[in-house]
Amino acid sequence: MMRRPAWRAFVLYISMTLVLLWPLLPAFARAFPQDTGDPVLNTWLLAWSARHMPLTTSWWNAGMFYPMPNAMALSELLIGLLPMTLPVQWLTGNATLAYNVAFALSFPLCAMAAYALALELTGRAEYAFVAGLAYAFAPYRAMQLGHVQVLSYYWAPLALLGLHRYLNTGRRSSLALFAVAWLLQVLTNGYALFHLSLLLALWVVWFVRSRRMCIDIAAAWALAALPLLPILWTYWRVHHALHLTRDINSTKMFSLELTDSLHVSTELLLLGGRLGIPRAEAGAFPGITLLVVALVSGLVYWRVRKKPAPSAFTLDQRVVMVVSVVAALVALSAVILGPWRVGPLTVTEFRKPFSIAVYAAAYVALRGATVRRGYAARSVWMFYALAMVAMYVLALGPEPRLFGQPVLYKSPYTWLMGLPGVNEFRVPARFVMLAVLCQSMLLAAAMEFL
Repeated sequence: MMRRPAWRAFVLYISMTLVLLWPLLPAFARAFPQDTGDPVLNTWLLAWSARHMPLTTSWWNAGMFYPMPNAMALSELLIGLLPMTLPVQWLTGNATLAYNVAFALSFPLCAMAAYALALELTGRAEYAFVAGLAYAFAPYRAMQLGHVQVLSYYWAPLALLGLHRYLNTGRRSSLALFAVAWLLQVLTNGYALFHLSLLLALWVVWFVRSRRMCIDIAAAWALAALPLLPILWTYWRVHHALHLTRDINSTKMFSLELTDSLHVSTELLLLGGRLGIPRAEAGAFPGITLLVVALVSGLVYWRVRKKPAPSAFTLDQRVVMVVSVVAALVALSAVILGPWRVGPLTVTEFRKPFSIAVYAAAYVALRGATVRRGYAARSVWMFYALAMVAMYVLALGPEPRLFGQPVLYKSPYTWLMGLPGVNEFRVPARFVMLAVLCQSMLLAAAMEFL
């Protein structure tokens, strides 16, 4: 049962959603929120599931691409949205209304899920309220108005909530929340099978120290994954039979560029169109409010923090630091002088030596005393800061670019593409949704310094 502050927060989130969707409300039962592309497709998928029992043969043999069998395996299933859309569909027979209900509820539900996670982490309802606002109404969500499955990322905070409660209490019952929330998020948004699972794996690496906890989490996760096995098997059979693969160029096209962090959706009232026109699935500007809060709280923290004794760099850090500097100079020389060769050493482009410089610098930073102290103390806020950076880096896809030019060779996303099934995910930029979640938790922590 929700306490009074939570009810107040929920009412405020609902009110803000109504204001946000005001132009849609008069035509709520007959119009789509943004365009007639993916919203129409998703409406049809949800309507099909209202007329056929999900996961049955007749359901898999959807009425598209006839006479192809198992045609549902060519798209997302959106099963996690059915608890909201089925009652509306059955009561009204209006598929558009059912879709819009799921679309509209994604805002307050995301807000409340982030509220619950931030409340667990901070213990302060006012901080949790701000975190809910930051997550549910982030500028990036305006880029996804045509993708209800991306907007419906409200189970991810609850999966993290279950893990944090298990870590704090040791009660295995908390793992039920983690497992069920993870499964429902995957059934709502197929990208979560890869994206959210990676974030949760990073959580385990950062926080879990005991073998018993690892076994408990792995067991709960495995049980949650069991219902997905027949779905994944059908997907694999259909895609394998049709020789379906993702073109690497398509994956690159739907990756974030470094300059996309300065762009926002044209749908935004104040900033839309004033920071440039974003590419499809891009537009990752975090918002002026978040940047101002981060700057002010960072300055305050820097002044009041207890300064630890300076730590000397370890030998490996010093060696790698020298490698980073040399590689950066070599990369710069390729820009100034062009391709060059000295004996066996050949430098033809900027990005290869620059990649060495970046990865070496990252190693030095991660091996630094600050990160080591944070890891030893299981710092919640350092985890979310590092996880946010990791999600943004992965959103850059297999070939990170700046002004259209590749800047890194063999990015972290490229390494992950060797895992089974990763090539099926076309839009690395959607990692930004989890980066936004991490940002909202950091914002809740930053409120303490304001």
